[in-house]
Amino acid sequence: MTSPADTFLDLSTSVLRDLVAGQSPKDLAARICLRIEQMRPGRIASVMWAGDGDERLHVFAAPSAPQGLIDQLDGLTPGAHAGSCGSAAHSGVPALVSDIETDSRWDDLRPLAQQWHLRSCWSLPLFHNDRLLGTFALSGMVSDVPTDDDILLLQFAATLVSALLHHEYQMRQSQRLTDQKSRLIDFNHMLAKVNQKIVSVESERELLQPLCDLAVRYAHLKLVLLARPDETLRFRFLAASGATGYTDGLYISADPDLPEGQGTMGRTWRSEQAYFNTSFEHSEFLQPWQARARQFGLKATATLPVLRGGKMFAVLAVYHAEPDVFDGPLQDVLRELALSISRGLDRLDAQKQQNALFNNALVGVFLVQGRVIKSCNHQAAHMFGYSLDDMVGMPVRDFFASDIEYARLDKAFSKMSKSQVVQRQSVVCVRRDRQLVQCDVSGRMFTDNEGEHSVWTVLDATERETQAQRLHRIAGFRELLSELNQFSADPANMQQVKDHDLYDFVCQVLSQNNALKLVWIGSPLADRKSTRLNSSHLVIS
Repeated sequence: MTSPADTFLDLSTSVLRDLVAGQSPKDLAARICLRIEQMRPGRIASVMWAGDGDERLHVFAAPSAPQGLIDQLDGLTPGAHAGSCGSAAHSGVPALVSDIETDSRWDDLRPLAQQWHLRSCWSLPLFHNDRLLGTFALSGMVSDVPTDDDILLLQFAATLVSALLHHEYQMRQSQRLTDQKSRLIDFNHMLAKVNQKIVSVESERELLQPLCDLAVRYAHLKLVLLARPDETLRFRFLAASGATGYTDGLYISADPDLPEGQGTMGRTWRSEQAYFNTSFEHSEFLQPWQARARQFGLKATATLPVLRGGKMFAVLAVYHAEPDVFDGPLQDVLRELALSISRGLDRLDAQKQQNALFNNALVGVFLVQGRVIKSCNHQAAHMFGYSLDDMVGMPVRDFFASDIEYARLDKAFSKMSKSQVVQRQSVVCVRRDRQLVQCDVSGRMFTDNEGEHSVWTVLDATERETQAQRLHRIAGFRELLSELNQFSADPANMQQVKDHDLYDFVCQVLSQNNALKLVWIGSPLADRKSTRLNSSHLVIS
């Protein structure tokens, strides 16, 4: 007959050998349970696992237990009255319950025990150093106090199962680290794609929905949405991607007095703070939406504030199909994602303001790169008689009346710097219809990711120049009239000059400096149908 010591040695050797060979710890734990049950007929052996990080116990191996019992025990919260396994995990000491009907440690699970006819349960907590790994238990259909041999058997099984659970923990930790690195790479890839998109969009519609799509595609999130409350404080969805069926008929409020306003979305809206929930199922303030979340496979969620102009604009909500995934590095990426969306919205608003100023300016505005027009406003196109589309791509030289005029501005291009505004007045330019227009121009250089550019403002100075010429002629006439008045006021001059000579003198004075091309003085004849020319003067230039 094989002794217990030999049985223990054989079982330990085979289990550890197969563990090293790569067999699943779960399968080996089930083998141990079956072997222990053979040694104690009438009892059910089970292993509970506490290594998922959710502070709950999960059935790891119970090959002889009914599936219904397994389903009811899975996810057990440790506690002083949570059965033998729950009590052992809670207290850290064995819970050797010989009579479930009367033992207070089964107060919370007594109906379950009655349903499955359990009368006794001996459970030992399993540790590695100070970390709880789980429990090992032997349950029976009769009330029974464990003997010394029973306790020795429990201790042997607990030691062997602890080795399996520790190996399972190490494997899961290794896989978790691998998954974390992979997720972090995916999330950073997503963030890069989002930032690329942000700099290219020109409207809010082009921004929000594609960003949700990119987050689902590259970060493998189950659902991503942006929402803001309406006048009734009910959240309305601005964009969503992924498992969008979750949002159909979904009621979430920003009202703190309602249960639907106590979720993370409402809290984020009111506090402008991010919230990260490792487990959707076990978060009390997400209770109104837990059933719906289970239906769509949402197990973890995070909500983050999206600002616009420094004020709350919307809430970014992301959902993952796995619990406990939003670790520190992923939280940092998600915060950066929310900031990127905020910056994208601010960029759109700034762009709108710039476009309004650009297109409503009373002067022409040109963006020039490499002596070629990159863009311009409506006033610039109107000033030179072109459409906006025609202006783009035209060489700057095409707008100057001569090489001399272009050279004046080309020198300004060469001397321009980022800190200096270059100005030129009365530059003669040419319109599309070949009419000349005199312009005052000023420009400044700047650099962006596409290289060096210059921005030029152009003011139509034609009317100013015309008015200046008109005023100059008036001043000239006033000087001529003053000279004639001075001449005629001297009696000696008038006595010496004959009428004809006087007429001729007046014509010569009025035509000085090309003020007039032709001056003549005449008087009507007797028939009043013709005129006698008394004197005239023609200026030839």
